[in-house]
Amino acid sequence: MEIKIKIEKKHLYFLSILILIASVGIVIAKTSGWPTTEKATHSNLVADKIASSTAEPVIVDDDLTVNEDLTVTGTLTANGGITANGQITANGGISGIAWVVPSQIKSTSTKTHKGNFGGYKSMHTWIQTNGCNGYHVCDGTEITRYIQKNGNLAVTGWYNGGVAAYNNVNRDCKGWTQRKDGSYYIQGTYWDAANMPETVFCDTAKPVLCCK
Repeated sequence: MEIKIKIEKKHLYFLSILILIASVGIVIAKTSGWPTTEKATHSNLVADKIASSTAEPVIVDDDLTVNEDLTVTGTLTANGGITANGQITANGGISGIAWVVPSQIKSTSTKTHKGNFGGYKSMHTWIQTNGCNGYHVCDGTEITRYIQKNGNLAVTGWYNGGVAAYNNVNRDCKGWTQRKDGSYYIQGTYWDAANMPETVFCDTAKPVLCCK
């Protein structure tokens, strides 16, 4: 059985929608999701918090927007975009043609660091105490998707490229572990003020771009 609903905005009629659909086992509210064993299919879906505790798939035909955390035990399919200001957890994987777009991008601003963070995990740990608590280090895909949806960034900084280029010189500062390799300066991926990817010598102290 497929259950189809459409919620575009959280208006005063939201409670009446809850009452109408409660009989088929779906609950969408700030503190609970839909504890049901039936497949849930929606068009546009906006909610404060969604939690699905069954292994059944959750399918959204268009855009999915969650103001807090999104937790799905089964497979999450969104044919539009996914925006969550909290954490997205899909134990069954995310499928379909969904874009996962960060809701926020900021930088560590005046807190800068050279490329020798000690690795990807150490870089993530560093930003938590340098202006980006609760964020993660952006990667290039997140940045370009955010810009396509929201326009150019007003901040610059290191980001995870995850690829090798320029004769293996640009390798995220050797996985964010080194500021130079012997007598040769290596480079890392940096989003510049012209809103494009750039490579910068790892011996240069720069802020970090943080996504959420």
